[in-house]
Amino acid sequence: MLGLGIKTHLRAYAAKSWLLFVLCCGINQTALAQLQSTDLADLKDDELVELKGPWDFFPSVWLDPGDERAAPATLPAGQSWTFGAAETQFRSGEGFATYRLSLVHLQPRMEGYSLALRSAGTALKIMIYPRNKPHKMRFATAGRLGRNAEEEIPQLRLVSLRFFPEEDETEWVVLAQVSNFHYARGGLWTVPFISAGESANLLMETDRELLLLCLGMIAVIGIYNVVLFIRRPADKPTLMLALFCVLVCLRSMASDDLISWYIPTLDTRIFEFKYLVEYATIILAPWTGNSFLHMTFLSSSSQRFYRFTSFLSLVALVAIVALDTYYRSLILNPIQVVTLVHVIFGLSVVVRAVLHRRQEAVLAALGAFALTVCVVHDSLISYNIFSQPYLMAVGMSVFIFMQGQVVAQRFAKAFRVAEHLSQKLKDEVERQTLELRSIMENIPQGVFIMLDDQTIQGNYSRELEQLLHETDLTGRAALPILFKDSQLTKEDRSITDTVLLNAFHEPTFVWDLNAPLLPHEFVRQDAEGQPQIIAIEWHPIVNRRDVVDRVLVTVRNVTEIRNLQASQRKDQQAFALLLEIVQVAPGRFRDFIQQSHMILHQAQEEIRADVTNFAVVQRKVLMWLHTWKGVARSLRFKTMASHIHDVEQTLGSLKNADGANMQKEIEGLQEKLRDYEQVGKERLGRMDEHAVGAAATAEARQLVQAWYRYHHETGERHRQVMEHAVEAFVRTVPDITTGQLLQSLQGEVNTLAQELDKPQPRIESLGALDHPLPDSIYKSLSYALQHLIRNSMDHGLEVADERQSKGKDPRGRITISFSVHQGTLIMDYRDDGRGLDLTSVLQKAQEMGLAAPAAVLKPHETAALIFAPGFSTKESVNMISGRGVGMDAVRLLVEECGGTVALVLKDETALQQPFHLRATWAVETLMDQVA
Repeated sequence: MLGLGIKTHLRAYAAKSWLLFVLCCGINQTALAQLQSTDLADLKDDELVELKGPWDFFPSVWLDPGDERAAPATLPAGQSWTFGAAETQFRSGEGFATYRLSLVHLQPRMEGYSLALRSAGTALKIMIYPRNKPHKMRFATAGRLGRNAEEEIPQLRLVSLRFFPEEDETEWVVLAQVSNFHYARGGLWTVPFISAGESANLLMETDRELLLLCLGMIAVIGIYNVVLFIRRPADKPTLMLALFCVLVCLRSMASDDLISWYIPTLDTRIFEFKYLVEYATIILAPWTGNSFLHMTFLSSSSQRFYRFTSFLSLVALVAIVALDTYYRSLILNPIQVVTLVHVIFGLSVVVRAVLHRRQEAVLAALGAFALTVCVVHDSLISYNIFSQPYLMAVGMSVFIFMQGQVVAQRFAKAFRVAEHLSQKLKDEVERQTLELRSIMENIPQGVFIMLDDQTIQGNYSRELEQLLHETDLTGRAALPILFKDSQLTKEDRSITDTVLLNAFHEPTFVWDLNAPLLPHEFVRQDAEGQPQIIAIEWHPIVNRRDVVDRVLVTVRNVTEIRNLQASQRKDQQAFALLLEIVQVAPGRFRDFIQQSHMILHQAQEEIRADVTNFAVVQRKVLMWLHTWKGVARSLRFKTMASHIHDVEQTLGSLKNADGANMQKEIEGLQEKLRDYEQVGKERLGRMDEHAVGAAATAEARQLVQAWYRYHHETGERHRQVMEHAVEAFVRTVPDITTGQLLQSLQGEVNTLAQELDKPQPRIESLGALDHPLPDSIYKSLSYALQHLIRNSMDHGLEVADERQSKGKDPRGRITISFSVHQGTLIMDYRDDGRGLDLTSVLQKAQEMGLAAPAAVLKPHETAALIFAPGFSTKESVNMISGRGVGMDAVRLLVEECGGTVALVLKDETALQQPFHLRATWAVETLMDQVA
């Protein structure tokens, strides 16, 4: 068969000169008296004869068998009719026509003759019959003939005929009816050939089998490279070679007749799709092949040229997809130029790789050379310089086989390197195992791996046995050993067990959701019964599928660390308290401690005095705490104020009689107060003078009490002793006046102004500012005024912008006046703020259940509601107000020291009243308390 192919090519080359002569002369033989013929007298058994003609040509005519009219023109087979004489009328390539050729001197043969025609990309019907015996006609078709594009169905398909001449049938006529409306090249542009016996059919079968063999080999190599890429996605050249194999297979199936051979009937859409695939793969296949070479021999390639060829391929591909089949065939030559550019680039890469002595470069060069030869050969077929068959499939097979060898050698090298690395890795693993074993022997914490059955894996640290007071831990259940003698509850242990059971063999997000439920610190007893603080950390060990496979557990004894941290926190807290205390004068600090103890004592007395009326006790305790918080805030003792606020929140939320919890919270505040007292005494020495003064005051009070017990005795000696005692006591009692009281409130005003971001209001003091006050009245009145000032600053006085818009002084004004009238000490408290909106007060009281929903109250009755326990117009509680304690505390403080308090209304009928509070005490009562 190789001999037949070689002879066929030699005959083709010998006929080229004659063909060119025919084209140049423009053969035009109209009205021929005889049929164009080919003499087959010398046809040998092993010879193939190409029937190039010239053929009788009948444009726009379907010539029936037996019709021997003269032909208007002649054309050789093997070229488009657009290249023929002007009489063909088909310069655009579209149209239909009939070719006719006479075969003479056919000798009868037992094996007969074979007439074959490779695919021509048009609709074709080829017929053969003995001259003058059209009834013995035999025919074969490819597609469906048509007189227009709608009727025609083109098809790429090999056709063949077998016929047997008899003695009187030495001349046979071949008719080829052709139509073309979907391609730029029309006519019989593939050359029919004839042979004795089945040589022509066998040649086509051999071509088809060779093509199938090549495609099979290419497919196997492609699949192999796909598998390699799946196993190692980082190796991009294998992916490109696999894509190259796929594209080559697609092109071969689209450009040859395999599909048509197995599916004889195809419609126009499939034909057009096949041509689209053929032209697209003409562009994409070289690009993927060059991509493989570029990535394989990157150092021998040019990144810039690679990008240029990629851009050309993209432009060509867009043009192919955008155009239809006819116009797509017109740009075949530019597409072949792009392919040629790819070929040049690929050759340059492999040549440079060979010159650079890159491994496997010689194999790649051989494959590229074979492919280049086949590309040139097939390109010349398009110009009718060479005749079919196309050799692209063979060239591609050789090229892909060689590149497959490149990949195989690279992977073989990689395998050898992997073996070497594997041995090195084995040695490294052994080394690291020894290091890990040494680390586990000496690491100062317990480390082990928990398996999915919650047992301890064999490689655990030696320290773990010492921490857990256990030996031989391998294979034992981890949780019972970990939590032995611990203070964890049964519920905590059950939760830990459940979390671990649900975590193994699950994705990591399940672990992330449940890990916070695991214990991270607990207390257990050591071998001597001493408590130990154990810190435990849980770390999931995941596999490649991101599933928890095991758990790494670390255990540490952090008792000393926690003790040091507690000591450090205590020092930090003491330092913070020290910063607060140092800003306050020693005398004021001692007064604060004394007042605080008094308030706490008073709160505890309230709790112990009446536990049956819980609401009253709760109100009084909250009043004292709120008062204390105000004192602490006025001195900028923020830490103490914050603690008191937290206790207020807790006690305010109690609903049932719970004296024990109230007492516990008060004792907690006592601890915080002792911290202040201890820091002030040990760090600053601020409590010694207070102790001395307190002792002297206590002694003086004892003397006065003795005088009261014996003042009815008439003895002169007793009288003189008691008079001296009273004089001594009077000297120890501070001379406190109403004016000094008001001066002591300035710190509270400044602090509140800063916290509320308001300007400091002006404090005006009027009247009897030198009136003496007993100590008990001074304390209660001081606390009451603190509540009133907080109420004015937070509720009454508007912000500066609002006051300015109302024509008021932005600072605000608070007026406190004292007067004595008919034996009564009168204190009037006013502010020039927004005043009391009695309508809002009544509505708020009704919402809180302090007044009946349909109640109709007089203005002074409505105003009195602000003294109700829990009443507040604020929606939320803050550090200053909102708990409904302030005005209630004012009333309690004034009444407990023998006074009365009420709001003074300017107009008994107005619903908007300025804030004016009046407190009164009988002067005689005050003097008695002083005495």
